[in-house]
Amino acid sequence: MSLRFALPLRLLPGALLLASGCYLSHEIPEVGPPRTDAGVDAGHDASSDGGADAGRDAGDAGCIEELPDGSVTGQLDGSIGATCGALYQECPPHPDPMIDRDGDGFPNAIDCNDCEPGINPGAFDIPGNGYDEDCDGRDGLPTCNPPAATEGPSVADALAAIGLCASADGPRWGVVDARITRADGLGDPATLDQIAIVPRMGVNQPIARPRMLSLATGGAREPTVLGGERCVSFDARHEFPPGFPVESPFCPGVVSGPPHDSVALEVTLRVPTNAVGLTFASSFFTQEYPTFICSPFNDFYAVLLERGGEWTNIAFDSLGNAISVNNGLLQACIPGRHGGRDFSCDLGLGPLIGTGFDLDDCARLTGGRDGSGAGTGWLRTYTPVVGGETITLRFAIWDSADGYFDSMVLLDAFEWVVRPPVAPDCPRCP
Repeated sequence: MSLRFALPLRLLPGALLLASGCYLSHEIPEVGPPRTDAGVDAGHDASSDGGADAGRDAGDAGCIEELPDGSVTGQLDGSIGATCGALYQECPPHPDPMIDRDGDGFPNAIDCNDCEPGINPGAFDIPGNGYDEDCDGRDGLPTCNPPAATEGPSVADALAAIGLCASADGPRWGVVDARITRADGLGDPATLDQIAIVPRMGVNQPIARPRMLSLATGGAREPTVLGGERCVSFDARHEFPPGFPVESPFCPGVVSGPPHDSVALEVTLRVPTNAVGLTFASSFFTQEYPTFICSPFNDFYAVLLERGGEWTNIAFDSLGNAISVNNGLLQACIPGRHGGRDFSCDLGLGPLIGTGFDLDDCARLTGGRDGSGAGTGWLRTYTPVVGGETITLRFAIWDSADGYFDSMVLLDAFEWVVRPPVAPDCPRCP
């Protein structure tokens, strides 16, 4: 299996792709029995309290040779590969508790190997490699208990659903703060029913854990829970998030309408000191296809990253277009020419089955839609980070121009990309 991006993927030597919570492979499950409640597939081990132990799946981590220079989003196609190991030198004791021999910012008193910059209390502990990178006395990550399927989950459960369980306590990496908000970050969404933890969405199963997160401009649960109805308008108008509106070059002269019924999950993270990037998986669905292609009803899904007071969207197609009704990543649909554009729909209707986006239920309410909706299929986004920095991510979705013909995004498999720093020469460790 391989990871396929829409842009050429170049990766740095010695990098490691690792999960931040309960580590599992990225294989996209085929339609079949749901995953067990033990927190993993039936073929994987689980901890006694129902959570998955990241240290037990180290063989699924990815061995990557190069990394992109910037953010990239493309189709997710299977798993990453095999683990790249790291060999660390032993560090002789030193009497000075304040010395920092490896220059990683952590003094000898709290650094369990002061000769290796890849080992310190702020590092990501690569599971199963026999080393305690984060100096907590064990090799592996804390247990990440799978949250229950529900509407309007707590912020902590919403984060756990995508694989973010660690808290940035003391010098450690993890979640600093988080909230459920709107795309503009200026208040609460119209209803917490717009965010849900789901065990599956039609034929779409979670990638890395037993449940995943759903954000929607209407109801976020499975159609069976919603009573078969996904066409909902809360008539809540909001402001544009930072950096928007941006228009698609596929639709010259078309201006997207103001945001309606937006919802977002925002999280502030302290990055592990040995991380060089982060990744996550997402799948966008919309009911605006095909009738409202290249119209002001251009619903958006964006992932905004803030560092140093500046916000940037890191999720876009191969031409740099934000993910929306009018972008180049819609591949699950009925082929045709709409809004002056040809859609080949290479994924067919498969990813839409059972999601509510394969039905024309909005047309009977408004009389304005022709055929089923569309989706991107599973995507993976990568963006570079700097070890030890603090960043904020806002996963956001919104309707454009009005609140009808809803859109939804599934989120899963947040991971850190880790590359152990180069160790200093041994003479620095007398």
